[in-house]
Amino acid sequence: MISKNFKIYRSSAGAGKTFTLAKEYIKIALQINKFDEEFDPEYYKHILAVTFTNLATAEMKERILSQLKNFANAFDKNSDDMLRAIVNEFYGVKEDDPNPEQEAHPDEKVLFNRIKNRSSQVHQRILHGYSNFSVSTIDAFSQKIAQAFKRDLNFPFNYELVLDADSLLEDATYVLMDKLGQEEHLLLTEALETFSIKKAEEESSWNVVPQIKSFGKALFDEDQRGIINKLGTNPVTKTEMNIEEYSKLAKRLKKIIYEDNQTKKDELLEKLKLDLSNAGAPVEDLAKNVGGFLKRFEGDIAKVNTKLTNTVIKALEGDTGRAIATAPNYKKAPAGYDAALPIYQNGIEELLKLVGDTQLIKNVYDKIYLLITAQVLKEEMANMKEEQGWVHISEIGENINKIVEESPMPYLYERLGEKYFHILIDEFQDTSKTQWHNLIPLVAHSLSMYEGECLVVGDAKQSIYRWRGGKAEMLVDLPEIPTAKGTALEEEEYVLKQDGDPKKLGKNYRSSPNIIRFNNSLYEFIRTQKNDELLSKFYLGGEQGIVKKVGGQVRLTACQKDGNKDLYEAPSLQRITDEIEHLVNEKNYDYKDIAILVRFNKHGAAIAEKLVQEGIEVISSESLLVNSAPSVQFIVNMIRLLVRRADKILFMKIARFLYAHYNDVKSLRWETVNQAPTQIHGDEYARIGEAVAECATHQNFEEFIKKEFDVEFSVSTFRRKTLFDQIEFLIKTFKLNKRTTEQAYQMKFLGTVLQHSTRNGNSAQEFLSKWELLKEKEALSVPENINAVRIFSIHKSKGLEFPVVLLPFADWSTTPRTNDSKWFDWENNNLVPELSAVQLGISSKLEGTDFEEGYNQEIRDVYIDAINMLYVATTRAKNYLHIFLNEDLKKKTASSVANPMIDFISFATGQSDFDVLEEASTTIDEIVFKEFRFFEDEKVVNKEKAAVEPENRREIIHTDNTDKLRMKSGSLEIGEKVISLEDRLLAKDKGILLHKAFEKIRFAEDVEDAIAFLKSKGYIDKEDVTDYRDHILQIINDEEIKQYFDGNSGYIVLNESEIVSPKKELMKASVIDRPDRLLLKGEEVVVIDYKTGSFNKEHEEQIKRYGRTLKSMGFKDIKLILLYTENIKSHQVDL
Repeated sequence: MISKNFKIYRSSAGAGKTFTLAKEYIKIALQINKFDEEFDPEYYKHILAVTFTNLATAEMKERILSQLKNFANAFDKNSDDMLRAIVNEFYGVKEDDPNPEQEAHPDEKVLFNRIKNRSSQVHQRILHGYSNFSVSTIDAFSQKIAQAFKRDLNFPFNYELVLDADSLLEDATYVLMDKLGQEEHLLLTEALETFSIKKAEEESSWNVVPQIKSFGKALFDEDQRGIINKLGTNPVTKTEMNIEEYSKLAKRLKKIIYEDNQTKKDELLEKLKLDLSNAGAPVEDLAKNVGGFLKRFEGDIAKVNTKLTNTVIKALEGDTGRAIATAPNYKKAPAGYDAALPIYQNGIEELLKLVGDTQLIKNVYDKIYLLITAQVLKEEMANMKEEQGWVHISEIGENINKIVEESPMPYLYERLGEKYFHILIDEFQDTSKTQWHNLIPLVAHSLSMYEGECLVVGDAKQSIYRWRGGKAEMLVDLPEIPTAKGTALEEEEYVLKQDGDPKKLGKNYRSSPNIIRFNNSLYEFIRTQKNDELLSKFYLGGEQGIVKKVGGQVRLTACQKDGNKDLYEAPSLQRITDEIEHLVNEKNYDYKDIAILVRFNKHGAAIAEKLVQEGIEVISSESLLVNSAPSVQFIVNMIRLLVRRADKILFMKIARFLYAHYNDVKSLRWETVNQAPTQIHGDEYARIGEAVAECATHQNFEEFIKKEFDVEFSVSTFRRKTLFDQIEFLIKTFKLNKRTTEQAYQMKFLGTVLQHSTRNGNSAQEFLSKWELLKEKEALSVPENINAVRIFSIHKSKGLEFPVVLLPFADWSTTPRTNDSKWFDWENNNLVPELSAVQLGISSKLEGTDFEEGYNQEIRDVYIDAINMLYVATTRAKNYLHIFLNEDLKKKTASSVANPMIDFISFATGQSDFDVLEEASTTIDEIVFKEFRFFEDEKVVNKEKAAVEPENRREIIHTDNTDKLRMKSGSLEIGEKVISLEDRLLAKDKGILLHKAFEKIRFAEDVEDAIAFLKSKGYIDKEDVTDYRDHILQIINDEEIKQYFDGNSGYIVLNESEIVSPKKELMKASVIDRPDRLLLKGEEVVVIDYKTGSFNKEHEEQIKRYGRTLKSMGFKDIKLILLYTENIKSHQVDL
């Protein structure tokens, strides 16, 4: 049997996608089917593993390295699940073999030792050749290609890669808006004014900036960018469509709508009425709804309602005059009505066509002025990128794709093809068309080589990144490549089909059996009920096998909501809170076991606020945002003082914060657990408000602060400081460090400011503009062991698992939102031939137009997105899943994702093999909650509650001196050393935290444990893991240093060990030193001390003191090394 090497793993949630990918990587790297003399421990260099996100890359690298380390230390194959799987696969033992205790294969011990020994070798080689460990995102891989082929891809030689589209868009919008009112840009000014007025007339916001930015974002969208790029050239005249040409087109369209077609419509309507009358069937004698339909065509053509009633549909499909007449009238004059029928049908169809075309032109006209502005925005972004040498990440893939689709095996990949024999692709359902097309030549080349292979893993049901270009249908189509039709890549399809080997990861290792049964039944029910071809491709055969033997429960609560949102939201929040308390008190879960998943951030914020009010600790994306700290908001408002004159609203915000802050300081609020913050209200609110209202200038406000809070503050003095010093000044002056629960937020904010000012200078205005973009992104990381309820968006929960999942407000829409729009290809159209593309709202008005196919596709895609979102949410739970619907069981909303679940309740209740019980309803504030339980209520085995260790928050910012920071033991400290605050922030990632990591490293193989330590303590985010690992490995692989991290060197390693100098006559006590690293071997000792910054005499004198002490202890051969971890330089010191 010929081996097929294009393995396509179609998976489901909890089926072990990451496990499988890591296992296959390790099998390839270890070459377990080869004898020792053929084994190459550096074969890992020929493997390319591609992931979707930086986080997935870090996790994959960590998984591979930790598994290799485990294998190297294993006692037998059962020491590790993956090791057992590899051994069993090698000998053909199936995972679900009914006789797991069968006798081992006679050569199994030989294979085990081979894996053990090779794992140790490969682990070492990867650590010492880390740059060749090719596990990366597809964007990072593309960037590597771009660096090597800049000229071919038309990129500047020293280009700067831009990852943040928002920042680029913000700058371009600022430049565009700055042109308004200038004489040379009158047409642009006129276009924006016209568009603003139109928006105001439609009772929308006159502010057009959000819509300009929305257009700009589409330029970075893979699917829409190709369509938008067709704009700019008149396809008829082949000339440039500049702002003057668009203005002319706008005037022509206005004339067509309000003059030409309005007149034509009026004439057609009058002619139809006359023709009907002449045929003996005047309008007033027609059936009521038939004749009445003609009245719709009177008045403004742009406002005609063309939706057909059932009566009119029958009239248009009728064969006799009875279709348009009442029974008595038809009986009197059948011949006349029979003659009038085709007149009516043709006249209505002609009117509908004219009105439909006109209203489509009206939709285009409504956005033509935005199109003019957007075209200028596009030009500004192009100019900025050219002037600055910027290249956005999306352009790299696009430019590579232009070459790839022209050549079957483009020269870009010739060198890479020689290097990579094995391609592994994770999360294939989130891969875009361009990304996949760019990889196809490399994949086809690897498949054509001896022992070459490609493996893809994905789950179309978890495709929730369509907005990033993800095309899950590509996964279900594999090994076929329908998207490659008409390109050079079409030739590669044959290779992929020949080698295609579809596989299924069919078991769920995450969830308890009852949760698996529920999900299997629910999504099969939805698939059959919807009967959509693409949805069926995603979900057909998606039922999962059960691994765990017993357990699991699913509950569903349906709030019988009133029409008024305010009436049911508060009871819903209370019901969620009650459920959490029930889980903790009755079912013995910890708070940290519980995850709440939400579709929209507003729901997460509301739930977090409610839980905090109830004294339940919460970790949510919103609560971790730096900008959520009141002290950070205060600092930003103080910076705003520098760019605003006498803004009394700003004055009031600052005054309210200071009033509450100083009262909290006096009441020692932060020294008392759960003490409520001070609120300003009543007479005090009025008094403060009146005092602030009197402040007409900054000086008045300074006097108010002095009088009210006894604090000296001068805006002019404040202005003269650098941006970073301004914030230090505010923290010291207003005692913000007293807010111990916000210290981490202040530190993170300081780091952001420092990074900004280092790159962009100290302009307050520029920073405030930048902060508007960053304030919804900059967030803290937290230790994983905090006992608090987690709140995640469903998107961020993907790939995670939790003992308990609560899914509130599970009633999001399955149809496009009211204001959703989409760019459509409109080449060769007859209505507005000057345009090859157009942006239109997603509306049923597109039915029957050139855009009907695109409209139907969007409707289908949005529905599938909604169901996939539900699938991701309901498959995160291990033991307990509770879904909350705000949906009346008898009055379902037509487009809610709750609908199929409500129908499923009825369906499942009638199934003999499905245990569904409607329990007693819950009533909160007169709102009724219907309660359903799926499967028997299984008690959780009592376990010892996690001990919640009270956190001893220290004063991080030392107020006695604005440029000093004393880090105490247990914080991010180095003993009792005093570190400059600015140095602390500059060196945060490259100094202090690296020092913490090296405390855990004896030899190179300990790097993963050190990284895991930093992550578990919350010192670094998951996204930072790769950067830290790479940096540490660079240090320990340095030619002058690596011998001291080699596990085979024979050294005894002591990290952070104390050495005591003997007492001298005038000293009261011995001197205790703590060198960072000591290496002992006989009479030889090596001292390594880690430093930040650069070499100085104090460092030298300190390590010499260590040396003198060691010499007095009898060591003969003493080496002293200062290791500077930021710039990876070592300095040997002579004793």
